[in-house]
Amino acid sequence: MLISRLERLGLGILTQSCPPELVDRVVGDEGRKEKRRRLLSARFTVYFVLAMCLFPQADYLEVLRLVKAGESTLRPWTGVNKSSLTRARQRLGWTVMRELFRAVARPLGAGLSV
Repeated sequence: MLISRLERLGLGILTQSCPPELVDRVVGDEGRKEKRRRLLSARFTVYFVLAMCLFPQADYLEVLRLVKAGESTLRPWTGVNKSSLTRARQRLGWTVMRELFRAVARPLGAGLSV
């Protein structure tokens, strides 16, 4: 099953396409860097939003579990629920995702004629 294969890859599949350094730069350029340390950091929220695209049938907490499975440092997740994930997405804003897309999107083919 495709989901189980992607699940095994965890966060690695996302960090290959969008390295943490790039995500941090885009978050900073868009003025969304945290002023204080949060359990749901802007970087983590970016990967969470990307994972939601990979797993459109999964609910917020299932996507959180999948993303968390790929993270190298395991922190306690007490207090994380659907509303805290929604607030993290709102703090991040849509412009971060737009600029991240612009930074990584490339044409799939070159010189194709129809």
